[in-house]
Amino acid sequence: MRHALLLLLALTGLCSCGPKQAPVMVTVPVVLCPAPPAPAMPEINAALPLDSPANVEALMIRDDMFRAYIQGLRSSLECYRVQVGQ
Repeated sequence: MRHALLLLLALTGLCSCGPKQAPVMVTVPVVLCPAPPAPAMPEINAALPLDSPANVEALMIRDDMFRAYIQGLRSSLECYRVQVGQ
């Protein structure tokens, strides 16, 4: 058993010294896809409770802005995916 282990270690060592193949780099030319700019969010008034009408309105506006921004980012990502064929 000891001889088999030594032989296995020797073969493993010899195999790792062999020539290494360089990885093949594939580049795909792509066109720049438009991405939306990060939106400026309305501030939440820290002096008021979070559930005050003014803060709830600001949160609802922020939610709509975030959803539109995320949709724009998804569209940009889909534009790149279509170009590379995924």
